[in-house]
Amino acid sequence: MIIQWSASALDDRIKTFQFIADDSVTAAARVNEAVDAAAEHLADFPDSGRPGRAPSTREWVLNGLPYLLIESVEGHSLTIWRVLHTSRLWA
Repeated sequence: MIIQWSASALDDRIKTFQFIADDSVTAAARVNEAVDAAAEHLADFPDSGRPGRAPSTREWVLNGLPYLLIESVEGHSLTIWRVLHTSRLWA
């Protein structure tokens, strides 16, 4: 399955990395790697996660981290729409 990242998801990743890197570049790199690993997992198992709050999406909470991926699948393509901290209000 092909993984595509929306502009919003890429922006989320950059901002998350920068925010965490202010305290620890190592920790920021670990979170970034966890996001990549989660996306790969979702590409292999696209029905993972819970139904999303937005129509036709699913949500995957990163194991041991307060972040979630908002994703959807169409055909052989997985789109990651957002990478959000779980404390953020969104819909």
